[in-house]
Amino acid sequence: MTVLAASPLWFTALPPLQDYAYHLAQVEILEADAAAFPAFERDLGFRPYAAFYALTSALSGVLPVETAGRLVVTLYFVLLAGVLAAWAVEARRPLWPGLALLPFAAIQPTYVLGFLNYQLAMPFLLGGLWVWPRFARRPSVATASVLAACIVGLFTTHPFSYLVFLGFAGLRLVWEADLRARVAGWGAWTLATAIFAAWFLAADGGQGASGPEGVQWLGVAESLRILALPFLGMHADRIDPVVATLWWVWFTGLAWLWWRAPERVSDEARYFALACAIATLATLVFPFRMGHYSYINARMPGVAMLCLAMAIAPLRVPRPWAAAHVLLLCAALGVAVAQQRRVGEAMDEVLPLLEQVPRDAALLPLVFDPYSDELDPRLFAPFLHIHHAVHVLQGGGVTPYFFPHPLAPVRYAEGQPPLAPPQYRPGRFELARHAGYDHWLLRSPPPRAWSALSRSGTEIARSGDWVLLRREPSAAPAEQSPTPPSGS
Repeated sequence: MTVLAASPLWFTALPPLQDYAYHLAQVEILEADAAAFPAFERDLGFRPYAAFYALTSALSGVLPVETAGRLVVTLYFVLLAGVLAAWAVEARRPLWPGLALLPFAAIQPTYVLGFLNYQLAMPFLLGGLWVWPRFARRPSVATASVLAACIVGLFTTHPFSYLVFLGFAGLRLVWEADLRARVAGWGAWTLATAIFAAWFLAADGGQGASGPEGVQWLGVAESLRILALPFLGMHADRIDPVVATLWWVWFTGLAWLWWRAPERVSDEARYFALACAIATLATLVFPFRMGHYSYINARMPGVAMLCLAMAIAPLRVPRPWAAAHVLLLCAALGVAVAQQRRVGEAMDEVLPLLEQVPRDAALLPLVFDPYSDELDPRLFAPFLHIHHAVHVLQGGGVTPYFFPHPLAPVRYAEGQPPLAPPQYRPGRFELARHAGYDHWLLRSPPPRAWSALSRSGTEIARSGDWVLLRREPSAAPAEQSPTPPSGS
């Protein structure tokens, strides 16, 4: 099932993850000669948000960067399975309930959004929480090494996941009954907290959390919508009845088993069940944005599902229920994988156009419709950042809309990029005001916008709902195509 969950990464030319092209473009810029990307500054160091870029850059020395990126994301699934495999070795029995749920728990909304560093943090979060009490009760070189590796992994992936770890690790110590174990555990917790605090005060200084965007909360209804998406087919307005039915049956069976056989539920399972409940509640309580850090509460449902997988992993279940459990989850996972493949195939439509963009071009994407019928438009816009793939395909050029995050290893040089309209407002494009781009990449422009743009540019190619124009101020309007791209 883990192989099935990771398979969409390899089905299509671009993995069906919303921000993947943006992250991979940064790796290309980091590894390329500075002369190829004069519009960017590079700064990759040992700090949060560096893991994906460092790992992919290292692999790109021996592999194409596209393959390196897929391998690193595949590593996310491998490491998650490795946590439960280590637990199974310790328990001397297969932990089928958790192993079966884990692949589906891995492809939560933040995975589909392509939050790669955050996703890479999840195996270290689960591994750290699992090894934490074992280290506290019986410190050894093995447990100390695993815990240290998890802390380093959390530190170099995402600051939010590190804070979640500190919170849940503290909860685990409150749970711990042995006094000596609590003392040892709190000592390690204090050290882990000091490491994060030292970085935050010395390097970040609150820049990330105090950006110009301010603090924003979602309503309860919107937060509940995010929680429910994986169980509805990733679209709350077009609920997949098959997926919804599969999950209703599965949760009913799990609740019945937990209620009928409480003696089979270990303290460790109860701890992870409590962590699952807290992460679920945090989705409703946490803000959506604090400065440059966004999707904060939307990151918690994935944590909740992974904790649920850990909670049910040690359950001893009757064989008929175990078989039904695996079959139900296989069916739900199969539906999700098929959906990802369709999204990936739609994303690939833009690649023939990006391949025709000159290497040193300034490309302005005007994505009038960034949404997919497969995914809920209130959370997902899979075509919004796909234009960044041009940097990987052509090894140069400049595009707008790189995130202005202080932790990003690639940022714009002074005076870059050329002025562009707001990304979600392509209709605000003005020829004179945004004249710094010599190529325009359009998706589903409305007739009025197409009429204006086609009079000012020469059509180079079309593919699906996409069209590529070259800015030609001297071109006669009569030479332009009067037909907008399909799907407009």
